[in-house]
Amino acid sequence: MSTFTLLTAVLATLLPLSTSTPQHCKPMPNTPNWPSPTAWQTLNNTLNGHLLSPPPPGAVCHPTHPLYNNASCTALLTSWTSSDFHARNPITSDYNDDTCRPDPTRPCSRDGYPAYTVNATEAAHVAAAVRFARDTGVRFVVKGTGHDFPGRSAGRGALSVHTHWLRGVEVLHEDPRAAKYGGVAAVKIGAGMRWGEVYAAVAKENVTVVGGADLNVGVGGWTGGGGHSPVSSMYGLGADNVLEMEVVTADGEVRTINEECEPDLFWAMRGGGPGTYAVMLSVTMRAHPATMLSTYAFSYSTTALSAAFWNMTAYFHTQIPRIADAGAMGYYFTVPNITALGADASAFPGNIDATTVDASQAGLLAGLLLFPSTANATEIMTPLETALAALEQPHPIHTSHTATPPTDFWTIWSQTQPQSVGSTNTRLGSWLLGAEGITSKPVPELAATLAAASGGLPLPQLGHMVAGPGVRNAPKRLPGGGDAVLPAWRDAYTHVVLPAGWAGAEDEEAATAALRRRVGALKSLQPGSGAYYNEADPTNEAWKRDYYGENYGRLAAVKGRWDPEGVFWCKACVGSDEWVVSGGEGVGQEAERLCRKA
Repeated sequence: MSTFTLLTAVLATLLPLSTSTPQHCKPMPNTPNWPSPTAWQTLNNTLNGHLLSPPPPGAVCHPTHPLYNNASCTALLTSWTSSDFHARNPITSDYNDDTCRPDPTRPCSRDGYPAYTVNATEAAHVAAAVRFARDTGVRFVVKGTGHDFPGRSAGRGALSVHTHWLRGVEVLHEDPRAAKYGGVAAVKIGAGMRWGEVYAAVAKENVTVVGGADLNVGVGGWTGGGGHSPVSSMYGLGADNVLEMEVVTADGEVRTINEECEPDLFWAMRGGGPGTYAVMLSVTMRAHPATMLSTYAFSYSTTALSAAFWNMTAYFHTQIPRIADAGAMGYYFTVPNITALGADASAFPGNIDATTVDASQAGLLAGLLLFPSTANATEIMTPLETALAALEQPHPIHTSHTATPPTDFWTIWSQTQPQSVGSTNTRLGSWLLGAEGITSKPVPELAATLAAASGGLPLPQLGHMVAGPGVRNAPKRLPGGGDAVLPAWRDAYTHVVLPAGWAGAEDEEAATAALRRRVGALKSLQPGSGAYYNEADPTNEAWKRDYYGENYGRLAAVKGRWDPEGVFWCKACVGSDEWVVSGGEGVGQEAERLCRKA
């Protein structure tokens, strides 16, 4: 008996068979309509051996698990917090909600992982996997790098396709579409590429692309969700830069889509959410000239958790529209009490040692802004810093900054430090804020709201100044006249992200409830705005309005046309409410069963 056949037989007996299974429910390993071992073996033959069913990697650290091995556990722990490890591994993801972390004090089960994975290296592998899911009804998920906060890369009992090995970056200097839509070239990128790899490749060709801030983020899910970038304020969101895609649709066909070929699907897949309409194989984007930028690293501090801290933070936010319109773009962190973060404080600009921070400077607002080489960063920022220092309050505000002369984008961004994120219990909430949300209220009132959004926790609020002029003006140069990006992006200046975490599954409900209350404070600043679903809460009950806005009806129609049987499903994705989820809220592995509503 082959190893694959043995694994199939074992998996089929993991749980007792139920006596009946409604035909409108997706099969699970414990149901009679689960595909037979022969069916799985036939699929594996079609794939030339690329069908896998590996155990959870963290199992080697659990003494009660048959795979326990102390030496293997020690080796695993050295790579577990590496995004690279999870991108290359066919089944893990950066955020797997505690189902089998390499921690023997926590549970270990397969619940956070698919039953089978197709380790795809070519389009035919993806097409075969989709056809199998269509024909058998099994749950289907797509994993590129696994850098996926909403849990769309995971699925209990699912057939997963791992697209990380769909590689390649090709710069097309003669593509006529690039100039038509404001670029200098086109770049064709395999869906499995990570943005750090793409940036390095295109820099050799003397061009710049709009890509992710985290160098480990994958191309596929980022683009499908809209994709914000360090240079979005100049060139628009990732989805705004797409010229063409190669995809596999729910019928298992490989298609090229653009403004002329299947324009409705092309529209939806540019910002309407990944894992919903088709599987991306590659994307062709317009490229821009090698971009020269100046950096401005700043640090503003005062007494932790004081009124002065929140007033300082609020005043900074009121100035974002002015500095963004003048050319500022980048990222900032609001840290209510940096000493409470301990060693993690070194991740912020300036490599701060939290153990030496004076109490009068433990409330920190720090960031790294980029400015076009034609802008005078110091001239733009000086009025803000002068005003901060002059604020009348009992706690003094300390300001400092470091500015650098113009340097090419890749040289700057390749020196940023990627965050270690491996398989933490993490959920994000977020909200897009425009001028209405951050300039219409007095500073003390805005300060109180931002304080409420912290929830009294030391966790940082992350500010992304990645919208502004470039995103606002992007619709003037979009193929097909538009894309499915959430309309709230067009009026936004900052994207504020609130992180939440928990130790074990027993704490998840309370942590999520607290996160919703904190996001509610941000929403109160601009209720009519929305959120970027790639970095938002998948359990949000208002997900249709908040993540898709007025586009939802049209997106649902596209979903109905291209995937009428629901081959593709993910929590809070378009059409997901047509299914009943049992055994949890349906975030990744929590979904016990998916059953179609009558």
